[in-house]
Amino acid sequence: MKLAAIYNVWDGLEHLDKSISLIYPYIDHVILVWQDVSNFGELNTDTSICVQALSTKYPKVTHSYFSPDIQKGGTHNEIANRFKGSMIAKDLGCTHFLHIDTDEYYVPSDFEHGKAFVLEHNLDTSYCKLVTYFKQPNYRLEPLENYYVPFICKITSCNIGGFGIYCDPTRGTSPQGRCKEVPILMHHMSYVRNDIPMKLRNSSARGNIKDMAKRLKEIEDWKLGQPHPFMPQYSIVETDNLFDIP
Repeated sequence: MKLAAIYNVWDGLEHLDKSISLIYPYIDHVILVWQDVSNFGELNTDTSICVQALSTKYPKVTHSYFSPDIQKGGTHNEIANRFKGSMIAKDLGCTHFLHIDTDEYYVPSDFEHGKAFVLEHNLDTSYCKLVTYFKQPNYRLEPLENYYVPFICKITSCNIGGFGIYCDPTRGTSPQGRCKEVPILMHHMSYVRNDIPMKLRNSSARGNIKDMAKRLKEIEDWKLGQPHPFMPQYSIVETDNLFDIP
């Protein structure tokens, strides 16, 4: 297996270095497909600075600029960004790839086990469950969401769309072929951000938020012990800060 971790990079930059470092020993290439303009036209000048710094720090990093088509919206651009990364992985001679976002973490031993599981079962595509964190890196949703994230896939399965399990539609990968759930967890710092308003303004799912100001106030005002402010089917419980995130 020659494995590429392909990052879609615009915001959440405070997580990216640590996310890379945790899986770096188990991958052959890190591909940063980055943009300094969001899919909705907002500029982030910090992105290029971050990418250049990480390219210097990590010898296995390759980066490529992505220019979004603002008229086509978030989902179209995320798919195009991820597909570009897959093609770069193919050009680098990789046999497998993993799509990952800046705020996603794997425990190193879990990642190593997951990679071995994919090899042992000769999987074409794979997926795993995830833990979602809220406001702080030691607050997580309970129970686990009924949602998955695609894990390691063969480079021959790099068409976006058509994945047979419930996951982010911008990274579902087809054809599926031999596909199994890998018994590990991805840790998603979904609402652990230095700038939550920036995240929500530029999310592909922002159309689901009817009142942005109200949503931001709910997040700001929430305290441990209170119910989840906008997903009442979940509790929020205190847990260890597994990754020593400030």
